[in-house]
Amino acid sequence: MRGHPQGLTMLELIIGIAITAMVGLSVAGVSSVLAGSYSQGEEYYRHMQSVRIGMLRLQSTVRKAHLVTEVSAEQMMLWHEPAGGDGQINPSELTLIKYDPGEDKVTQYQIVFPDWLDPDWRLWWDYQIDLQDMLDDPSFWAAVVRLHPFVESTVYASGITDFRLSGGTSPPTTRLVTAHLTAGTGERAVHLRGSVAPRADRTGYLVSTYGEYVLVYD
Repeated sequence: MRGHPQGLTMLELIIGIAITAMVGLSVAGVSSVLAGSYSQGEEYYRHMQSVRIGMLRLQSTVRKAHLVTEVSAEQMMLWHEPAGGDGQINPSELTLIKYDPGEDKVTQYQIVFPDWLDPDWRLWWDYQIDLQDMLDDPSFWAAVVRLHPFVESTVYASGITDFRLSGGTSPPTTRLVTAHLTAGTGERAVHLRGSVAPRADRTGYLVSTYGEYVLVYD
């Protein structure tokens, strides 16, 4: 009979170890779930910030535009003339906003001439552009800006998995631009849609003759 209590002690020890192991596994499982939930929450917040900041930056740029010369699904060209301008379009006054699906980002491109550039060379680089030429061949002028030797780029948003633009009317009379931004994929994707009206104060100087637009500025 003396061995009986010892048997109980061993059995109790085995049961205690099993319970401890089960509790440990449960705690590990809960920790794993919490860590996964935290990671998903961080990812969702990151996606939300990307589309929100991207939309705010895009709207701010569009709102200042004198004219919209192109709106396609993945890119847009805007004319921002500085104060005291001559009312005509020059390369340094153009702003290209383009979505790069290969890198999941929305980027702004602008030509910025350095201070050291000789004034005569600047005049040569910053020639006058015919508005109808821009309307006829928007891809060419987008390439002129994006690939220019003095181009500067600013990333509006990264991690963008889908980006779409549309205009209420065709350029150059566009008065409303709508953008759709998506960050992430599947159930964790964040979608944002917003519209913005460009300044478009140069539409009053547009003259259409035989289907071609000309800027007339006094």
